[in-house]
Amino acid sequence: MGEHAVTTDVVYAKSRVLLVDQYDHVLLLLTRHDVDTYPARWLTTGGHLEVGEDHPTAAIRELFEETGLVIDDPGPPFWSHDFVAERAPGVWASHHEVWYSVRTDRFEIDTSNWTPEELVDIVDQRWWSLRELETTTEPVEPENLARLFRGQLSSC
Repeated sequence: MGEHAVTTDVVYAKSRVLLVDQYDHVLLLLTRHDVDTYPARWLTTGGHLEVGEDHPTAAIRELFEETGLVIDDPGPPFWSHDFVAERAPGVWASHHEVWYSVRTDRFEIDTSNWTPEELVDIVDQRWWSLRELETTTEPVEPENLARLFRGQLSSC
């Protein structure tokens, strides 16, 4: 999306979870973009911090809301990411993401806790192998997700 000037003083804080199953596959959600003209893209679970939340608490909440999985602690973060993205047409904002890696047995996603927005925005879900992620031509965010995933697999 190139370099753009930030048009709002708000920094959007987010927590993301690289959820990896016993087969070394990562769960990704195909979501619509904040700006309608951009294509849907594959993302990990996660989202914004609620008022008063810290990053680990947001990771736990988002993981439950988006998958139904209950965890007590996401562990230490393995990466943080600062970037500028378009929140609405012509509105560019700073974002700060903190990333966690969680291991689990594969399970069926429980969508009963999805917000009305998630019911519209999340259009598919899938467990991906590293090879699939490295060779896909579908949009994935962040662009270095395969490298991050590979690094987490090698550290387990």
